[in-house]
Amino acid sequence: MPPRSEGLLEKSGWEPAKHDSVRLAVSNLRRSTNFLRPWFLKKTPTHNTKLRRTAYLDGLRGVACLIVYFGHHQLWAHDSKHPEKILEEGYGYERRYYFAAFPVVRNLFSGGHFAVSVFFVISGYALAAKPLQLIQARQYEALNDNMGSALFRRWLRLYIPVLCSTFLTLSLWHVFGISANYVPQKTYWKEIVKWYVEFKNFSFVFRNGGNPWFSYSFHVWSIPVEFRGSLVVYAALMGLSRARKNARLWCEVALIYYFMFITDGAHFSMFLMGMLLCDLDLLAINGELPQWFYDLKPYKTWIFGTMFVLSLFLGGCPSHTSDIRVLRKTPGWRYFAFLKPQAVFDYKWFYLFWAATFMVASVPHLPWLKSFCEHRFNLYLGRISFAFYLIHGPLLWALGDRLYAATGFSRASHAMSLPGWLNKFPLPKTPPFGLEVAFLVPQLILIPVNLWFGEFLTTYVDDPVINFTRWLHTTAIGLEPAETLTDKKNDAPTDKKHDDNGVNGQPFGHGRNQIFSVSTKDKRYFPIKFGHLEAINPNIIPHPYLDDTWIIIAQQQVSSVQFTIWFAEISCPAILVDDVLECTEPPMTVPIAATFSTQCSDDFSFFRHSIGPHDARVGYGPKAPYIIYGSQSSYTCFGQWVQDFRMLYDWGFDLIDEFKRPTELQRPPPLQMIEKNWFLFWDPQGNTYIHYDVYPDRVFSKVELDGTAGPNLATLSYASDRECMDKYIPALGAELESVHQATNSLSITLCSRRDSSCKPDASNTFIMSIFQHKSYYWFHSTYEPYVMLFRESSPFELHAISERPLWIHGRGKWRGHADAKLTEEEIGNTTEMVYVTSINWKERERRYHGFIDDVVFLAFGIEDQRTAGIDVVAGELVKELGICVH
Repeated sequence: MPPRSEGLLEKSGWEPAKHDSVRLAVSNLRRSTNFLRPWFLKKTPTHNTKLRRTAYLDGLRGVACLIVYFGHHQLWAHDSKHPEKILEEGYGYERRYYFAAFPVVRNLFSGGHFAVSVFFVISGYALAAKPLQLIQARQYEALNDNMGSALFRRWLRLYIPVLCSTFLTLSLWHVFGISANYVPQKTYWKEIVKWYVEFKNFSFVFRNGGNPWFSYSFHVWSIPVEFRGSLVVYAALMGLSRARKNARLWCEVALIYYFMFITDGAHFSMFLMGMLLCDLDLLAINGELPQWFYDLKPYKTWIFGTMFVLSLFLGGCPSHTSDIRVLRKTPGWRYFAFLKPQAVFDYKWFYLFWAATFMVASVPHLPWLKSFCEHRFNLYLGRISFAFYLIHGPLLWALGDRLYAATGFSRASHAMSLPGWLNKFPLPKTPPFGLEVAFLVPQLILIPVNLWFGEFLTTYVDDPVINFTRWLHTTAIGLEPAETLTDKKNDAPTDKKHDDNGVNGQPFGHGRNQIFSVSTKDKRYFPIKFGHLEAINPNIIPHPYLDDTWIIIAQQQVSSVQFTIWFAEISCPAILVDDVLECTEPPMTVPIAATFSTQCSDDFSFFRHSIGPHDARVGYGPKAPYIIYGSQSSYTCFGQWVQDFRMLYDWGFDLIDEFKRPTELQRPPPLQMIEKNWFLFWDPQGNTYIHYDVYPDRVFSKVELDGTAGPNLATLSYASDRECMDKYIPALGAELESVHQATNSLSITLCSRRDSSCKPDASNTFIMSIFQHKSYYWFHSTYEPYVMLFRESSPFELHAISERPLWIHGRGKWRGHADAKLTEEEIGNTTEMVYVTSINWKERERRYHGFIDDVVFLAFGIEDQRTAGIDVVAGELVKELGICVH
């Protein structure tokens, strides 16, 4: 299921299901009372999850919501002392000197407007994150779908929680007899009618005039601003979606300037600044920032440190009045006052714009600050921040007012409304202002209660609203729950007639080892779909955390640019739905850096001008997943590179020791101008080797972590390997046929995991890979896959080769000659071109090693147009092996 575009924080980790009936009953009971337990008493997943790139924004939002809470409580509790004159005017104004008003420190006591400005910048960042990724990847159709869905759901996403929280507020008096800072109507029904009339006016964001406040919760004034800001961001994204990079960035800057300096729209500038910061961050990840940013890199720490300090100072901008003359008289602000644009009416928003911008921009570049924002408690606050913001006002008026009255903070209304609470438990109110014991002690009750209600509303209102709006959107446009719009529009037709009927009565699978899927209804292979994108040469590996989810990786096939020279690998998490392995979210480009070669002659100009990775193979080793891909070489024209795949995908926390950087692999001489399809394998001691060629002679060597290769070790097993290949590798005809290796490797033990006597050892455990017999006739290629096993210890001699090629059930006729009447000689060369690119165990626990009763994924391309896969029991792959007798 796609993640919500509004949120930056994932809600929970995966926990295994329990099938025992007693445990299931206990689990259901626990879940039914789960809302009674606060977060800190709940059991959390024990596995370490790598924080997402933007996790610090969740934490920053959590800190901001707590600052809003303290600001409102300070003003309410100290009402009799006119706290707005103390906290919201500058330090030293009219000779008032309070610690709570001191620059920087004041943000903890009166930083509510600063915090809301941070909310707006973060919202702009979050709203733009996914669309900007699609824009930078030039995935415009997916962008249209994403924007349509976001716009459809946004009003509901913002206002339904407001509706629920304010309904609770109006019910406090009529159901529980608790006053909550509003004048109640005589009956519950009249209250509901008044609430409805106010809400319908409040929720219409394009109205002119009228009361901007919602009397059942004054603090939700920011929700219409949030919605209008969202519309501005969506409009800017769509309007600039096809602009060139620099043009897009300059237009974003121009829009920010327009709303701040030409018209009184500071809030819109905040949203757009969030969008601009997100755009720059994504460009930085891909190394595509304008050059002058890189010129400033040596001064990065100083720049962002200064921005952070300025943020704290500007965030404390005096805000008691909009009269700029007051600001000019405030110590420390005289010269800042002259910076205010003429268009800005309420000057504080101009300074808070810069404060919020500097804060959001500096956090990820100051490690200690980023670490603070990513603290577990701050991330928790970020998760419940929206609900916490909505409910903290009603709780302040219903509970906080009574506790403050009890500890000695009286208001004019208490004598009439709360006579029984006045000075019930009087506590000292000695300075410093804002840190009195009478103020701090109630927090021991108020903060946990606010957190509990915030979590309750998040779980039982906010989260269901997100799911409801997503369901409503998919229902409105006629999609199945797991289907995306681009899937529906780009569902390429498949030949549902059984393709194994062959030609002239001859079945295609005749004479082959036919393998069948263990999961599809008709036992055929399943399509692999990358949303709206087309791809070739796929890979499938288990997702490291998500159950029944895999990561699919393939080479993007079609570009919208004519005569493109750009190549890329794309990836996404995927699930099997109705016999299709499809992305659960739009595919993203794997961030593999382009390399460049000076070794390509004119005969290889295609590779010399190609940019980006080609034909990646992704598979597990004993300790980690690796990606091997072709790219321009330092040693020849086109070589092979390797990198730990966890460096390129959101994998979760894990230690990475080998191939952290893209590493070019080397080989014993001679080098070919174009090298491809190498695979790694490992011996029982964990040493890494590369297998370069399988035919006409095997070539492999040990490899070091810097990519350097040792001597060719295949000479040690040459005689026995030659005898085995002569016996089992198919005879080749002229120059139109060849044999070459194709996939990554796995380790397999040739006995059953369920057999208690089956113990992996040197006699039954081998390295497995697939090579292919290529034929090229009638300007069409076909590939026949063969399994190859060799020993996992030196001298790594061949153990077995398939006596017959594998036949993937569902593979059919070559569609380019669907009606051709072919001779018997031609029958074997009229099938679909199916090219197997990777093999990986289906279960996440298997990694590199498995047994013959484990299920393995074969991923393959069809006619360089479609991607597909099949899940088969490993024993089916090795059941017709010819054993090499040494």
